[in-house]
Amino acid sequence: MSAPTSLPPSGEWRPRVRRQIAWTLLVKLLALIALWALFFSPEHRVEVTPERVQDQLIPPSSPPGVAP
Repeated sequence: MSAPTSLPPSGEWRPRVRRQIAWTLLVKLLALIALWALFFSPEHRVEVTPERVQDQLIPPSSPPGVAP
């Protein structure tokens, strides 16, 4: 009784596996580019100026007797 072979000869499956890995890496690269473009590109950055920092750290005071 001979043992069943579940894998084709090594010359047949390696190109297919390489192709699948290449497609997977390409899809992942495209996903990373899309995430960068949607969330981290320069057009999504906030301009930080000394005035904006001051407004965030020291809010403008309100007149006495007026609740915020």
